[in-house]
Amino acid sequence: MKRNIYLLILFVLVSLSAIGQRADLDRQVEDLFGPEATGIWIRYYKGKVNGLNDVLLALGHDGEQYKGFYKYLKSGQTYYLNGQRKGEKFECIEFLENGEQTGLLKGSINDDTLLAERFDNREKYLQTFDLARLKKMDLGLVDCSNGLWLKALEGDVLNDHTRILLQKEPEGLLKGIIQFNDKVSTYDLKGECLDKDCREARLNLFNPIGKSLGSFNMKQLEDEMYEISLNKTSQEKSLYRVELKNTYPLHCSTYQGVEMAYNYIFPVMDDPDFNEWMLAHFKSWLTPLLTAGDSIGWDPEMPDKEMALAWMDVEYLGPKWISGFITFYDPTTTRSKREAFIYHFKKKKNIVWTDLVQDISTTKVNIDHFILQEKEKMKLRESKAAAQWITEEAFDDVCIRKDGFCFSSGFNGIFGERKIIMPYVFIKPYLKSKRFIAKL
Repeated sequence: MKRNIYLLILFVLVSLSAIGQRADLDRQVEDLFGPEATGIWIRYYKGKVNGLNDVLLALGHDGEQYKGFYKYLKSGQTYYLNGQRKGEKFECIEFLENGEQTGLLKGSINDDTLLAERFDNREKYLQTFDLARLKKMDLGLVDCSNGLWLKALEGDVLNDHTRILLQKEPEGLLKGIIQFNDKVSTYDLKGECLDKDCREARLNLFNPIGKSLGSFNMKQLEDEMYEISLNKTSQEKSLYRVELKNTYPLHCSTYQGVEMAYNYIFPVMDDPDFNEWMLAHFKSWLTPLLTAGDSIGWDPEMPDKEMALAWMDVEYLGPKWISGFITFYDPTTTRSKREAFIYHFKKKKNIVWTDLVQDISTTKVNIDHFILQEKEKMKLRESKAAAQWITEEAFDDVCIRKDGFCFSSGFNGIFGERKIIMPYVFIKPYLKSKRFIAKL
């Protein structure tokens, strides 16, 4: 039960970027109150809406008002809350990230449950929420025993040669990318297994700025073949086949000590030098955390352990290169940070993206101008708060993808992450070797 609840919370953050942690959720709620707010208590509830759909609800209170959000765990749809206590009950306005009001949530809270009803803007009854409180002791270690993998598949989809990298994580959660070679475009995938052996899956497609573009089903057939089913209309489907080219196991380490627990996950490649480099990188992150945990101690009122987490997202995998992002969560600071990597298998080392270009001072002026233009375009589709966050982000975590250099924001508890893709046609004049692109 502990593991299941913990990983349901993980799914909320995966829908935004990747695996998450309890303190990241704390920060989401605290950010809603603003930087000057103090004395906020935060509670988490999980349960069903109308007995069908699983939701996670986070609710904070500063002594005067409630603020928080709830998220449908399967679709990732999020609604924000702002309200007050009225007698023995609470009443919250419900709204989207862009500020559009979508309804009201009215109900009661006791020590272990939250019972509420949802109404539309005309106060017409819509749904019933029956949720149970999650306590910190419910957060447990990740289960590393259940056949975790990264699969590489290839085939023709939508008349384009297509490559899929799909990673299975604990509790049947899936993430990855899909590359269309002729269109020179890459999209993010997030979803879940539909059966115990993950022979069938449901996957959602996202563009680099996090906008959902639809979904599709994938089913394993015989002889390493998989069938992709796209819904053209409610009555018509398009079927495509892709072939499994390779399966890489995930290295998953989990530990529970006296003061602290940790977990880190990364794919094991057919290259011992890369695996050793990645393992050493994770251990170099972990060692000072264990030392810090011993020196500062942890919350004596909480019987569970503080959890340090790290994981890897692959944005590109080819015969010569592997590239992506590593995310670290540090419980001593309750912050997450990301690092990009571009590892060259033959050279047996990680390469900084600036090493691939000529005079970096000149090149960076042009790149900074491109990033600024893309940020301005991105902000037009965002809420005021998200636009302000995008303005302040440096987008200085850079990896390579099939379709260009990938500049990523940091991770934000409310807005998740955003990516800006700089096509190679723009940066080609500044590359030290034009052959670099041809080899991808």
